[in-house]
Amino acid sequence: MLQRHRFQLAAAARELGVSRMHLDALIARSTSLRKAKDLGRDEIEACRRDASGDLDVMAERLEVSPRGLRLRMTQLGLD
Repeated sequence: MLQRHRFQLAAAARELGVSRMHLDALIARSTSLRKAKDLGRDEIEACRRDASGDLDVMAERLEVSPRGLRLRMTQLGLD
């Protein structure tokens, strides 16, 4: 579902019939889904170069939400 909606959590939650907060909680508990907080600086920088800085493309390639990626980039000082 997340891939179908290009990791846009609000759209995926709508289709699933759950709140975005509930979907966030499910993702947080999952051990099989990648989370933006687990991404390292080098991986993000390489992806940013390959995606010409397009955040949506980066999020899709890294398989995380654009919002989560933006937050992680801010944490790492990459904004």
